[in-house]
Amino acid sequence: MRLMHLLDEKRKTIISTRISDNPKLFRVISHPLRIKILESLSKRDKYPLEIAKQLQLNEQTVYYHMRILEKFGLVKKGKAPYIGLPEFFSLKRNAFAFVPSYVQEEKHEINIYEYLEIPRVLEGFYTPHHKIDCKIVVGDSRPHGHLKKFDTLGHLTGDIAALLGKYGEPHSKLTYTDLEIKNKKENFIIVGGPHVNLLQTEVNKFLPIRFNETGSKLISTLSETEYSSAEDALVCKIRNPFDKTKHILVVAGISSPGMKAGIFVFTHHLDRINKGNKFDDDIIAKVVRGIEKNGEIVNVAFLE
Repeated sequence: MRLMHLLDEKRKTIISTRISDNPKLFRVISHPLRIKILESLSKRDKYPLEIAKQLQLNEQTVYYHMRILEKFGLVKKGKAPYIGLPEFFSLKRNAFAFVPSYVQEEKHEINIYEYLEIPRVLEGFYTPHHKIDCKIVVGDSRPHGHLKKFDTLGHLTGDIAALLGKYGEPHSKLTYTDLEIKNKKENFIIVGGPHVNLLQTEVNKFLPIRFNETGSKLISTLSETEYSSAEDALVCKIRNPFDKTKHILVVAGISSPGMKAGIFVFTHHLDRINKGNKFDDDIIAKVVRGIEKNGEIVNVAFLE
């Protein structure tokens, strides 16, 4: 089967769809008992015995139908967590369509970006023609600024660039250092704290959650709370104070673990950022604390 995408013109959505020219597939799907099995698996992965108990069936009957569903690519078998335990099954979350072999395809130019909804936190960073319209700004790797600090985590911006590329195409270079920015009246995603990123130094005072003068704390004007853990980070979006028609998104941490936590939440929990601050959901401003394991950020806790 081929994987294709159905485009819903009205809702502007995409559905991953497996295309088959085998009519047996639809006899498989239309079996009433298999429909119940698929509905059961839609809730969570399960063992055949669990499904048998839920549907009041013999376990061997469930295994029989599972093998058929697996053969036609509707479910997949997972590896048992321990030797001797049964294997569990999970649902392949695709739609399925039957396209007879005699149907001829027609070529058609499609811009897939037209069918993707841009997340709230990234709104304003694309042109109407789905081109990325912002610059990712990191601190220069050379000592600079009055404290002669330098950035060592600029490579993390690759995750942000990849996320931007999901919703639009770049039309030019995406990542710049703070020393390269001459025109401040643009859309920016600023990565790094005020002592390593001079552009962040200039916008820091405009942020609803900002760094203190030494860069050792985050101060929230929304909750009137201070955060000082090395793993703490902020993600804030504001209008560009130098041009109110533009936007600035800041991702920064108190230290290296905090910076990694900021990137992690931006690339793993975009939905939580989109909901806004818990004290004012009209404002995109979050404080997170990284959870480390073996020196790596594996998750984050939302502090506000």
